[in-house]
Amino acid sequence: GCKSDTAEVTISVFPNVELELYANKDTVCPGNPITITTDIHGGAGDPYTLTNQEGTIINAPIQVYPNGTQNYIFTAKDNCGSS
Repeated sequence: GCKSDTAEVTISVFPNVELELYANKDTVCPGNPITITTDIHGGAGDPYTLTNQEGTIINAPIQVYPNGTQNYIFTAKDNCGSS
C-alpha cells in the first residue's frame, strides 16, 4: 500500500482584552469633575477602541461630572474586535 505523511499545526488564540479603570477621586460634590484613566492590555494589542455604555467611541482620559452616585461602564476592544 501507499504510505502517507502526517503533519501537525498549532493555532494560538490571543488572550482576552483586559481593561482597568482608575478615578482620580472616589467622592466629590455633585457636578464636580472626576477624571477616569484607563489601562488596556492583552488581546491582539493596539489599536484598542474604548466605548462608553451607549456604544460611543471615546478617548481616555475621560471627564465625568456626576450629580449623584453613579456607575460608569466602558468596553475595550482590540484590533480583532474582541473585548
